[in-house]
Amino acid sequence: MRDAADRFGIEWPQVADEDGGYSSMFLVHGDPTYYLVGPDGTVLATGERLREKGFEPILDEYLRE
Repeated sequence: MRDAADRFGIEWPQVADEDGGYSSMFLVHGDPTYYLVGPDGTVLATGERLREKGFEPILDEYLRE
């Protein structure tokens, strides 16, 4: 996974949850699951809302605040 992140220039954290610890902690029920996390660590939006609206409109909401 690290090779792919380097190859594609992905700079955000990537997590491989091989033992299921994170998926149970964050109630992940499928792949892919998306979370938009603010600079202070607050979860701003999760998968369903991000799938419905997309990342950009939600980012705009928080960047305008």
